[in-house]
Amino acid sequence: MNQNTEEVSENPSVTHVENIPETSSENISHQALRQSPAHLHERLMAFCIDLAFIGLLLSGGYCAYYSFVTRKDIPLPWNISEMQQLILGGIGLSALFVYYIIWEGVWATTIGKLMTHIKVLNLQDRFPSFFSILIRNLFRFIDIAVFPIFLLLFMESSPFHCRLGDVMGRTKVIRKIPDPSERMPIAKLHLATANRRIFSFFIDLLLISLILSGFFLMIPSNIPLISSILLNSLSLIAVFYWLGFELWGKGTPGKMILGMKILDEEGYSPRFAAILMRNLIRPLDLTPLGYLSCFFSRQKQRLGDIWSMTVVVRHPVTFLRFFIFLLTLLAGIFLLYTGINNSKNFLKSKQFINLESFHVPRQWQGWLKGQFFDQLQIDQVIIEDQNHQTPSEPIFFPGNILYVTIEASGAKIKKGLAWLQMDFILNDPSGIIIWEKMNIVDKKIESFSREALRLKSSLIIPPATLPGPHTLIITVRDRQSGGVVERPISLEIKGLAAPSILPDSPATTLPSFPIKPQ
Repeated sequence: MNQNTEEVSENPSVTHVENIPETSSENISHQALRQSPAHLHERLMAFCIDLAFIGLLLSGGYCAYYSFVTRKDIPLPWNISEMQQLILGGIGLSALFVYYIIWEGVWATTIGKLMTHIKVLNLQDRFPSFFSILIRNLFRFIDIAVFPIFLLLFMESSPFHCRLGDVMGRTKVIRKIPDPSERMPIAKLHLATANRRIFSFFIDLLLISLILSGFFLMIPSNIPLISSILLNSLSLIAVFYWLGFELWGKGTPGKMILGMKILDEEGYSPRFAAILMRNLIRPLDLTPLGYLSCFFSRQKQRLGDIWSMTVVVRHPVTFLRFFIFLLTLLAGIFLLYTGINNSKNFLKSKQFINLESFHVPRQWQGWLKGQFFDQLQIDQVIIEDQNHQTPSEPIFFPGNILYVTIEASGAKIKKGLAWLQMDFILNDPSGIIIWEKMNIVDKKIESFSREALRLKSSLIIPPATLPGPHTLIITVRDRQSGGVVERPISLEIKGLAAPSILPDSPATTLPSFPIKPQ
């Protein structure tokens, strides 16, 4: 009997061949001796990484174009005109297509695939032809459009988890199987229970709280730039805590001290894609659904484990794992102690994080107000006298002309237009209306963002107005969102009518326009 037999692994889709001579007539490439179809979560993570990389490049180019070519303020992409959005979308899709054509055509992989240890081959386990790469990427846009359907139905049922582009291009995406000597048989290991995993999570929560609290208290609140940078890096510390320990230590310090480690379902060390996927789904596992999944599933898997195809097993607490836990604990205590003794932390008297030197662009202010508060808002009111000067005190005489300028933000934009109306109502000291003008401004203003819009108009104080404190109520209405906002302005009326002003002069309306960037 021929000794060159083929051993089939537990996974039927895995090709595992041993003792095949180099001169085999089948001429199978050496890389194909140990390979299996890439898992769905690996392909999804690779695509997300590639998408993030392309988005980073396009964002940099977008900002560079406005900063160095047009030298204008950078508008938010979703607040530009529809034609500009179509152009940006076309550039983005073209960049995505060229990116995949170059990387897969030259190296049969991409940056995302490199990080998840997968690559593209043809059905004969050879380097794919350029035509195959072209076809699979032309159909990528169809795969993106029908992504949920093909993920759940087509790719899951396909022997090699092929998408439509793989089928048409006659390609497949494979993952290299690690050295079999590194495999740990899952069937012979004890799975970690749900309660043990919850205890380890609380230990990790305590450790990360110590680290973040200490790091936060160490921030020098008297240096705005450094304070801003360090504040934004707090979230990165939490991310690297979970990803770093689970990727290189096969478990967080909480798992290490309680005798647990993470493996994939085949018994190998988890890959980056699996670790990233299980941590992205971690917020969902913090709900009761995550505990129930871990308690009732056959392999004690939470939702993140199921999606990333990982399991948590019992593992002896070695000296190294205990040392890592102890070192992490001491680092957290040291950071907290140092932060508390920092004379510039925010807990000290008369100390705070001063960010006054940072300015949010005006067009962003309006957009943020509209997105988070979803309401129209009057940002500023400027009242000038008949000489177009702003008086130090709001003291006027009957018959004076008042020029009113307001800046309003948060207006709803439809097809590049905001539609605003403005009313004036003048009340006497007892609150009785002595003069009003509805829709003194009724304008559709061209705008491509929720920037502050400037409205100008004027009014004449009635000659018969009695002296005393009066109130000018300015009302602005957004016709497209239904938002209404009022701003009362106190005016002091003194003396008699100014003789140079005609009492019957009508109020005039000046054109409205958006604020030009400085």
